[in-house]
Amino acid sequence: MLALNNQNRLIDAKEAELQGEIAVCEATKFDEYAAALVTAQETRESKLASIERLIETAEDNKPPRGAAGWRCEKAISFGTFRPARGEATCAENLCCGAARIPLPG
Repeated sequence: MLALNNQNRLIDAKEAELQGEIAVCEATKFDEYAAALVTAQETRESKLASIERLIETAEDNKPPRGAAGWRCEKAISFGTFRPARGEATCAENLCCGAARIPLPG
């Protein structure tokens, strides 16, 4: 009986040791996860800021109406009262024909 009690105490001690090691492992892995999450969030914020700067730069540098690179093919939207497109929409020698509305026929 004494040997059985010693075996049970040994099992209990090993079980307590195992639970302690599991707790340390979980804490360590959670700390690694939290650090990785913070890094990922910082990277995401940095990339979003870069994208916003690119969009702002593109908006600031967009060519004026009729100049090379301007989107003359963009459709008229109802209710905005934008000027109608036509052959004189683009600057001289730039018309690709996209501003012309084809007639059904």
